[in-house]
Amino acid sequence: MIVTSPAWEETLATSHTMLASVLVDGVERRVTSGNVVLDLDNESYGSLVFTLADEEDVGLDEGDPVLPFGQRAVVRYFLRTPSGVEAVEITCEFLLTSAPTRAGVLTAREVRAATTVLLVKDDRFLVPWQPPTTSARDSLTGLLQASVPGAVVTYDATVTDRTVHTTTIYERERWEAVAALLDSLDSYLRPVPGGFRVSPLVQTAGTSVWRVATGENLLHGTKPGASRDGRYNAVVAFNADDPTVWAVAYQTVGPTRWNGPFGHRPAFYASPFLTAATVQQAANTRLGSINGRARVLEVECIRNPALEPGDFVDVIWPGGTSEQIMIRKIEMPLEPGSMRITGQAAAAV
Repeated sequence: MIVTSPAWEETLATSHTMLASVLVDGVERRVTSGNVVLDLDNESYGSLVFTLADEEDVGLDEGDPVLPFGQRAVVRYFLRTPSGVEAVEITCEFLLTSAPTRAGVLTAREVRAATTVLLVKDDRFLVPWQPPTTSARDSLTGLLQASVPGAVVTYDATVTDRTVHTTTIYERERWEAVAALLDSLDSYLRPVPGGFRVSPLVQTAGTSVWRVATGENLLHGTKPGASRDGRYNAVVAFNADDPTVWAVAYQTVGPTRWNGPFGHRPAFYASPFLTAATVQQAANTRLGSINGRARVLEVECIRNPALEPGDFVDVIWPGGTSEQIMIRKIEMPLEPGSMRITGQAAAAV
């Protein structure tokens, strides 16, 4: 969660005024509408769309400020509190991907943007690349900084480094190598100011940073249902280049246990970076990750742009039942309105 003052949360619990601002290359542009999406399950992590209010902001030539040729956008939300106006800036920079021009008849002023992860995905290898026998962190950092010079790459303390051993050669797609290295670290990537942050794939519990409650800020919610879809009771991890590197993790308790009434439902995970020393942990991690995502709920509530995917929040349903969820996706408008949170329930069925 983005750090805010005590007045921020206190004000959100009352009638308040919140405005959004979009800066393109440091210059504020008036917008009439738009939406920010932050999503752990999206490789690019986030997206932005907004509609320009002023026709003079619509570009024509490549040198104009609001065109998709390297221009960056930042989103800020402003909340008026008793102590003044407080600002929260979404902690990722967006790269413009499409924008209107003044050529022809102007029918729309919609601008679209993705996070700076796009710079890595677009940067294909000019010559084939093979990971050196070194740490996964060093290889990953090198790949990211080659695409985004000067980027600072930080790792959560719980991300355990591993030595890379593979004969796999990546012909063109840098992102395939990045994704494989992230998998080897049981982690995901998110863009942050000045670079990237690598965080663990599975987080089963944490300290709740906000409360979404009936009668307070919960507008609508859908509790998670139960379904066989997306639920597995075993994960097989293996290295396709080395048939001796193979392991399986089983669900051992509850009705969905292996050899229980649920039956057998395995999932499979392959990586060229798996070794005899890491393959079992990889299977265990992915079994927890898959089953954690099997119970998903959606909540519509008042906007709180200080929240981020990966945060834990408490949801208080009608009748007083409390449930902790980890946020996986946030959809939030730029204009006044509610936000939608998609989260995985911390407790298993």
